[in-house]
Amino acid sequence: MPTTMPQPYALRLEMIRAAGYSNQEAISLIENKDTATLVQNVNPEVNWGEFLDYAHQNRVDIRAAIAQGYRFKFITAGGLQSFLRISFGLQAGEDYRFDGERFTEIGLSEPDFELLRHRVPEQHWTFVITKRDEGSGEVRFEIELASAAY
Repeated sequence: MPTTMPQPYALRLEMIRAAGYSNQEAISLIENKDTATLVQNVNPEVNWGEFLDYAHQNRVDIRAAIAQGYRFKFITAGGLQSFLRISFGLQAGEDYRFDGERFTEIGLSEPDFELLRHRVPEQHWTFVITKRDEGSGEVRFEIELASAAY
């Protein structure tokens, strides 16, 4: 069973990864509660204190999430938009469309697509592959609220 993480903390972990920190560097930053480095090198607009407190109280889960991956406990549409932006550099309106219930016209490499599917809970969101290009390795797909899926 993969480690699950609340959306706000998982997104902060993704910010650390996106800033280029290795697993060991991320663990070190978190365990040393290095707020100054996180503010300076990751995101100055984030309140890192709450995340670091959570990480300290859930040290084993954070280490497992960093080393072996995790799944969001729950992720909102806004959280999914943030995840797509932070982890894959995708922007709404430019790289995909979102109508309030469905994300369309998304394209990722096969490994990135599988990572996304692993992180996002299937009971909340449904993935529909619209095209798989074996030559380029790109997967085109949609994501819709599970309750909206047919």
